[in-house]
Amino acid sequence: MVDLTSIPFAAVILFFFAGIIFGSLFRSQAKRLSPETSFYAQRLNRAKYAWRARKRQCNELADVRGRLVQLQADIDRKSVELLSSQTNCDSLKSSLGQLEYDYLEQKERLHRQIRRNRMLNAQLSEVIEAKAAVISLKGNVKPEKNAELKNTAMENHRFPEEVSTQPIIFSDRVKLRVPRKVNEGR
Repeated sequence: MVDLTSIPFAAVILFFFAGIIFGSLFRSQAKRLSPETSFYAQRLNRAKYAWRARKRQCNELADVRGRLVQLQADIDRKSVELLSSQTNCDSLKSSLGQLEYDYLEQKERLHRQIRRNRMLNAQLSEVIEAKAAVISLKGNVKPEKNAELKNTAMENHRFPEEVSTQPIIFSDRVKLRVPRKVNEGR
């Protein structure tokens, strides 16, 4: 065995370059030797190229399949979220419908109450007008005669003959039974 450490560095480099030169010469010589070998070499190169293309396509297909699986998982997750959102939307719509129904019911109740209050106010104003008319009628009666009428009414529990109990009609809705004199007219 030869000790390589005692060989100078320049000799190692020259030996290396000589190996490369001889290798390339022998290779080119081997290629030129037979046309069959060059034909097979071309076929081999084409097959290698086709194999690399198929391998690249396989890798791309695997990547596409991975992305497809990931997208399918995303679609499933989004469909679950969509279904959940739709149920939430339906529940919100039903609660909104209930609120709208309650609102309309309260609004109708309020309108009825307003109509009732207006009617009561109208009746109350008519009663006040009737009471004012009664007070004005009582004001026309002389106090001595008024006291005498009260005493006779209290004794008999009836009004005297000159007092009528037919109602004075101030409006269509309010009828008051006010004692009045018979000769005042009906």
